[in-house]
Amino acid sequence: YLWNNTSDDHYITQLNPDGTTRDFVDYDANLLAVAFGVVDDDDKINRILNRVDSGNYTHVRGTWCCEIPYSGDADDCYIVGGDVCGDSIVTLARIGWADSHARKRIGDVDTFLNKLLLPLQDDLLNDIWLYERYDYDGQQIRTAFYFEYP
Repeated sequence: YLWNNTSDDHYITQLNPDGTTRDFVDYDANLLAVAFGVVDDDDKINRILNRVDSGNYTHVRGTWCCEIPYSGDADDCYIVGGDVCGDSIVTLARIGWADSHARKRIGDVDTFLNKLLLPLQDDLLNDIWLYERYDYDGQQIRTAFYFEYP
């Protein structure tokens, strides 16, 4: 029900009871679908991962949230205020975790090592403690000494 039949390369964000939809091209849900076998068609898996990998900031560090930022209004985000929902314009460790599982499932060692694991290991070895999030430049932002990244 959630497959985007127009672009044919990802699951949409939301299907409402009245049939209307919203789509921010959420990377987390699509990566989880690949990682845990929700989608088992190799062609669909490749289209999903190509869509995720085509994002401007997908792998600046960890994995970016979504292709289209959530607005700062109450219809899109629990963190209300501002032009965008802050957690939709950063990377999150848990999305990197889902991305890692997706890459493992298909045997994509290169993306796992070179875009996910090694850059974070370098930051961890350099800084010991990491911040809560990374921005579009791959810079650590928000809460210092955070527990999200080990």
